[in-house]
Amino acid sequence: MLRARTLGILALFALLQLLGGCGGTAGTNSGGNANTSVPGRPANPSAKREADGVKDSLEELEALITLPFQPEDLVWKEFVAGTNGNVRGRRLLAVFQFSPNDAKELIDRSAKLGAGSPAQIPVEKWFPAELIAQSEMSGDEGIAVTSYPADEFYRDPFLKGTLSNVDKTDFFVLDLFVK
Repeated sequence: MLRARTLGILALFALLQLLGGCGGTAGTNSGGNANTSVPGRPANPSAKREADGVKDSLEELEALITLPFQPEDLVWKEFVAGTNGNVRGRRLLAVFQFSPNDAKELIDRSAKLGAGSPAQIPVEKWFPAELIAQSEMSGDEGIAVTSYPADEFYRDPFLKGTLSNVDKTDFFVLDLFVK
């Protein structure tokens, strides 16, 4: 009885030592530590996005706004609107990519709410790589879009904003504010 108990305790201790050795220490350049930058290998972009407050959770976003279609790709960020301490409310900025059929349907529905108007919007560093590349290739201070009223996306308290379709793509940029 004592021997079985002693062996059990030793096995538990060995298991804890083994499991403790599987985790890397912060700041090491081990291949298992995805948040550490290794020379010749880019840092984990999703970890950087999370540190900047960028999210990709569809469920969290659906708690804040109405989504007329299921996006194929999604990144978004919520932050305080205003500069230099002039707090004017909350802002939600989201980038979606829809299927070609859903994108066409969304454009048709949005055009019924108001005529689209051409515009340029700045590209954030956390936007999808395709949009960043498009901005860099154009040489402009942003990307060309067609902006529409965002009424289909409104949910209290986000009751003001625009929906912009990135020209010649299935990407949309949603910019909403608390009214």
